Amino acid sequence: MVNFNIKGNNGEVIKGAIENNEITLYWPPEQAVPENITPVITVAEKATVHPASGSTVPFTENTTFTVTAEDGTVLKYRLRPVINSTKPYITNINMTAYGTKLFAIIQEEILISGDYFNTDPGKTQVSFIATDGSEKAASITSATPLRLNVTSSIPGLYKQVKVVTNNRTAIADAAFEIMAESPNPSLRVAPFSNPITLKRGQQFTWSGGANMEKVNLVQLRNSVSRVITAIRLVAATKTGWELEIPADFPPGTYNLILYTYPNSDYYLGGRATLSVPVITITD
Repeated sequence: MVNFNIKGNNGEVIKGAIENNEITLYWPPEQAVPENITPVITVAEKATVHPASGSTVPFTENTTFTVTAEDGTVLKYRLRPVINSTKPYITNINMTAYGTKLFAIIQEEILISGDYFNTDPGKTQVSFIATDGSEKAASITSATPLRLNVTSSIPGLYKQVKVVTNNRTAIADAAFEIMAESPNPSLRVAPFSNPITLKRGQQFTWSGGANMEKVNLVQLRNSVSRVITAIRLVAATKTGWELEIPADFPPGTYNLILYTYPNSDYYLGGRATLSVPVITITD
């Protein structure tokens, strides 16, 4: 093989570098990469090439050309596309931050800011590199040249974010965690759907929450006077509590439960509430 060239998207001639049975083609930066090319090929006198000059072939490393000399000698040449593109970079990774912690819940969107991200489908990949060096793929939910919104479904501790776009790679250091669920205590529903009656001194189970073991105070609010009174927290588990109505608890009707939790590494402590069906407290 003597010469090998193709035309770029703007009509310019791109000449292949032929060496060691490889045809290296440097594709111009910021031009859409074609799926197929139609090369013009020159071979030695009385030699033949297959696929022939002017044939349309895939623009991939799997494409080969076979040159047969007049004496029957056969040489194979492999196409090696090199995509010249501007290297992407990452300027910021945005997720929940509290104190020294940076984290996101699985399927929660994480914003990666930077530049030169290819928005064509399949042209950009994002992965998170775990502290053990393993690489976990993230899903891109939306993309612009300046930002990528991604999610992950794999909980764990990570140390880097990796973006591959236009066959170029950008890596940013970031110590963060993907969590299976929110770290905050969260009472989702009451364990009963109709009004209930409880007596002073009675113990009962309250379920339907997450991270409830972090709660250190539970209270009820009177539906008439709106006075808030603590009830005894006997035991706390991840999903709920064992509670007891104190012997001196004011009788009446209550329709709001309040729970308090201290500061942690992931959030500021506080108090949350949940409206519930009427709880009547009797002697």
